[in-house]
Amino acid sequence: MSLRRYDVLLLSAAPQMYAPLLDSLTSSGIRATAACSPQDAFRLVERSPQTVLVDLVHGAGLDLATVEAINRRRGRTMVLALHDGRFGPYAESLWDLSVDGFCRFDDWGPIASVTPTGNRTFALH
Repeated sequence: MSLRRYDVLLLSAAPQMYAPLLDSLTSSGIRATAACSPQDAFRLVERSPQTVLVDLVHGAGLDLATVEAINRRRGRTMVLALHDGRFGPYAESLWDLSVDGFCRFDDWGPIASVTPTGNRTFALH
């Protein structure tokens, strides 16, 4: 059985806050999904997404095993931390996470510029 691969994986405790972003990505033909629990995040990271968006605004819902799985993908997966101009209370739990850059959660331009095009799919986990 082949596992579905996603181009963009959003890790957020409040993925509904990013529905317009995910809809925009999928409308552009980018396969995107979101995970809000550590178990789902780990499972989807193992599917080798090309871009991982980590929500520092609402929390990413990650555990240490998922952070380590993301870090093992260095060089193969682009990791962007979404923020609102500050590193709120959720950033502290992610100090071990290695990221490639930071992006304001309400500025989708940088996200769109690093994501590949692919088949249109959106799923919320």
